[in-house]
Amino acid sequence: FRSELFRIHSDDSTNTYIGYKSGRVNNIDGVGNNGTMNTFNGYVTGYSNTTGHYNTFQGAYAGYYNSIGDHNTFLGTVAGTYNTEGQYNTFLGQSSGYSNSLGDHNLIVGSYTGYKNTTGNYNTYIGDYAAYNNITGEENTYLGYNVGSSGTGGQYNTASGSNALYTLSSGDNNVALGNRAGYRSEEHTSELQSH
Repeated sequence: FRSELFRIHSDDSTNTYIGYKSGRVNNIDGVGNNGTMNTFNGYVTGYSNTTGHYNTFQGAYAGYYNSIGDHNTFLGTVAGTYNTEGQYNTFLGQSSGYSNSLGDHNLIVGSYTGYKNTTGNYNTYIGDYAAYNNITGEENTYLGYNVGSSGTGGQYNTASGSNALYTLSSGDNNVALGNRAGYRSEEHTSELQSH
């Protein structure tokens, strides 16, 4: 019986890969910084990375499908797993930003936070399960447990407090402060809500 328990490898002096098949297909093509300045640590982290650069992925499956995305930091088991081209993202926590494929400039912190975000940009989601189902939201700021968790879109919304804007599906320019503030909002636009 033979098992690979620890593996460190690199294809360039600027890359570090620690873990089974991390950085497996990285391609330094000689064009700019393509495929350089990456650090992948964990089981199959950065597995599909080809020319992505300036990335840091840590945790099993973190950044698994990243191919050309750059300037990303994914820390946590399966964080940013489906990111392919997204750039300038920071995902911290188990399954954070899991489905992100093309979204850029997102800060997602917490377990299962921003889980279904695929194309949303410039969002800040902090708190476990915050914006869990949000797929296309833009420029939202959600702070707290489960904030905006059931909504799938919407832009320019700000919510703070457990379960605030929980059901907001596509509303824009809302502000909700406090526990369950705007909990049953669905498509409100430009509204201040508190609880």
